[in-house]
Amino acid sequence: EVLMGEGDKNKLNAAFNKIETKNHLYIIAYTLLFLIVFSFMFITFILEGRSFVWESDGYTQHLKALMYIRKYYSEAVASGSFPSYDFNLGFGGNVFTTLTYYGFFDPINQLSILVPFKYTDYLYSFLVALRVYLSGLSFIFMCSYFGKRRLYSIIGALVYISTSYVFFWGIKHPFFLNPMIYLPVLVVGLDLILRKKKPYIFIFGISLSALSGFYFLYMMTIMLFLYANVRFMELYKCSEQKIKEYVWSFLRVFAMYILGISLVAIVLLPHIMAFLDSNRVGNIEDYYGFFDLKYLKFMLSLFYAKAQNYGFTISPLVFFTLIIAFFKYQKSR
Repeated sequence: EVLMGEGDKNKLNAAFNKIETKNHLYIIAYTLLFLIVFSFMFITFILEGRSFVWESDGYTQHLKALMYIRKYYSEAVASGSFPSYDFNLGFGGNVFTTLTYYGFFDPINQLSILVPFKYTDYLYSFLVALRVYLSGLSFIFMCSYFGKRRLYSIIGALVYISTSYVFFWGIKHPFFLNPMIYLPVLVVGLDLILRKKKPYIFIFGISLSALSGFYFLYMMTIMLFLYANVRFMELYKCSEQKIKEYVWSFLRVFAMYILGISLVAIVLLPHIMAFLDSNRVGNIEDYYGFFDLKYLKFMLSLFYAKAQNYGFTISPLVFFTLIIAFFKYQKSR
């Protein structure tokens, strides 16, 4: 910049301002389209004047947990005291291990402190919509990182938030939407490490995911491991000479993963220990059906047809689009 003339500096500033303006328009366009798509997706709720509070777990667990979290943080900020045990939780229970599952450390839930207590039910529905919005925004962030065209990124984001997973699980259990926000960020962070760039995004993403509970963290970890192997072979054209590089890449990612976990281990480990000591954990024999061929066939069927209200379906159009994109990519190589 010192070597630049005044005219060059003005051109550079103008170029940055132009890029910033385009980014703003990019986000505004996504926001407007999101409002249209989201309203269309949930128009029944709007016309019937209903909230997103499910009459079962939504009312008996999630709404009341949000009310408790709001009350806890308000009193903690006012008093400067953060009690870890509360006799109002059943016959008495640890606040952190009991409520981590319900998003006690989730930054989105902590927004509840800004809203009057009597409006918590409205806040509950707003936070569902906010999580869906942030999921699309996170997807756009990932697309921007990989250099995808903005129009396609917005379309992809709208498809991403329009799956039956959002309809079924996202409304019933709002924190089930959190991995949709975290996973694209983690993919970007992981890719940066594989390309020997700074690991801060990955570390931050792991820590934030762990703060929200291990329930989805281990699932995203499996997906990231699969992605890392495919991406490494694409970046380095994996061969026998690249085995050493592969091992070092794995160790770098693993070290950053452990660092991210370690930063919030004081929250994560007690939560895992409490879960393992709960009635929710059955015998390992209960999970042998996962390897049964009939069970695997049933799981595959969920991708194209709704089965027994599991709500895992994806659009057949998306499925065939992925196949076409794969063969087109292979042809271009």
